Amino acid sequence: MAQIMAKKTMAHEGLSQTASKELKLLGEYIKIARKRRNLSLRAFAERMMVSPPTVIALEKGRPSVSIGIFMQALTALSMDEHFSDFLAPENDKVGLGQEIRRIKAAGSREHKKITELNLDF
Repeated sequence: MAQIMAKKTMAHEGLSQTASKELKLLGEYIKIARKRRNLSLRAFAERMMVSPPTVIALEKGRPSVSIGIFMQALTALSMDEHFSDFLAPENDKVGLGQEIRRIKAAGSREHKKITELNLDF
């Protein structure tokens, strides 16, 4: 049942402070959820089908823990349903704002082109 941990990559070194804090917070929340369910570290690891050191790394918010392991934890905690909603396109405020600005810019360019054509009827 040993879990192979991912190698440390340059991406781990380049994480922003905000991203590092968020990972640690996610790990802390997973640990709290595990303890609320009265699951020992070993029992949780068994449910996740990983080693206890992998759970420790997850709960510490280490960036080397894969997203698959993260999802296994959510599944073991019965917290995986609707988790992807926060990334759904309709909830992407930054992307929506960029799309609106792009459309407005394209619209003003098209208006300018039509005006420059000096259409005669």
